[in-house]
Amino acid sequence: MEIAWTIVPTILIMALGIWSVITLYQFDEPPASANNVLHVNVTGHQWWFEFEYEDAGAGKRIVTANELKIPVDRAVRLTLESDDVLHSFWVPKLAGKVDVVPTRTNHMWLQADSDKIDSLPAIFFGQCAEFCGIAHALMKFQVRVMDQQDYDSWVTNYGPPPATTAQAQKGQQLFGQCVMCHTVDGNNDSSAQASRKEAYVAGGALAPAPNLTDLRTRGTLAAGLLDLNKENFKRWVKTPDIIKPGNSMQARAAHLYGSGQLSLSDDDLDALAAYLLNLQ
Repeated sequence: MEIAWTIVPTILIMALGIWSVITLYQFDEPPASANNVLHVNVTGHQWWFEFEYEDAGAGKRIVTANELKIPVDRAVRLTLESDDVLHSFWVPKLAGKVDVVPTRTNHMWLQADSDKIDSLPAIFFGQCAEFCGIAHALMKFQVRVMDQQDYDSWVTNYGPPPATTAQAQKGQQLFGQCVMCHTVDGNNDSSAQASRKEAYVAGGALAPAPNLTDLRTRGTLAAGLLDLNKENFKRWVKTPDIIKPGNSMQARAAHLYGSGQLSLSDDDLDALAAYLLNLQ
């Protein structure tokens, strides 16, 4: 009897262990039956997520931040890496959470099925699920599920914001003070990003910052904290440390915040908003 009480639980535990390993591998990769899998590289930063589409469509590479746009009914394979500390990628209504670990590459996949969505576009909220510093609770993001036609349109139109008015052209010139950390002309240059990271680690003035090329197409600002509109944009640029304590914007941009307050005027902020948000 004692032998039976030992052997049976052991067999059950081994069976559960084998089943768990098989299930974990299934979560790691899309099923073999999935067609035209979309590949996205996800990089965790303090405190925002970067999304790089190796081939978003027609061979076009796209780099964006804090809003992952995906077509409905299509498997998406995510490659997860961290640029600094431990994070965790979690979209509760689409997939389980997977840790984003420095010096290690993890994978997961997700798919938004049309028969489980009332209407498109649909927004699913995500959150870093691993304590990663002072602004951990404010490290949010969104997954925007689109029909294929709208997704293709976003891919086609991805590019620098048009400066079609005098005010937007002024904003374009002012943005020259932000290019040490931000990109607005398409894909991040890999060497520039590497330099930003090295300077950030060394405590210099540069830092990896969100690519703002398609900011005008997003629904939120400051990693999901604010609805994207002109007034919130101005609030964020004026007082980033109040809205999101610990972020590097004010500390690193001494040429803009050297006195403790933003040196740009309200008219300057209007011009920046007109440029980046494509306001007409």
